[in-house]
Amino acid sequence: MFSENNIIKSFLEKFKEAGEINKELIKKLKTTFADKIERALETMERGIIQYTFTPSKRILWTAIGDEREHILYPGLYCDCLDFYKNVVINKKNSICKHLLAQILSLGLKNFKKITLNDEEFIEIYKNNILKI
Repeated sequence: MFSENNIIKSFLEKFKEAGEINKELIKKLKTTFADKIERALETMERGIIQYTFTPSKRILWTAIGDEREHILYPGLYCDCLDFYKNVVINKKNSICKHLLAQILSLGLKNFKKITLNDEEFIEIYKNNILKI
């Protein structure tokens, strides 16, 4: 996982320089995340959202999935089935497509920011948790 994190950081620097995700960078990402990069880019297109709640300044990241919005703890956790099965249980991967999409979106500053009141946090969190 450490080497993948270094690879991601290196790619993010190159993304910033290029200002876009070009074919060369996608090719390099495919080498490292062969089965995830295309799906991560599709997830980015559907949407990565950073909710900021006021006045607490609590932040909640989500990724719009195929069927629902997934709660993310950047670099640590996603509530999707792939993360649970292939990262936690089988230890086949170190990241899911939603976490990869969030990392890329953050590096490219390509995510939606929504500010809500603290009272709305429980509703958003509850609605997403109950769909798991």
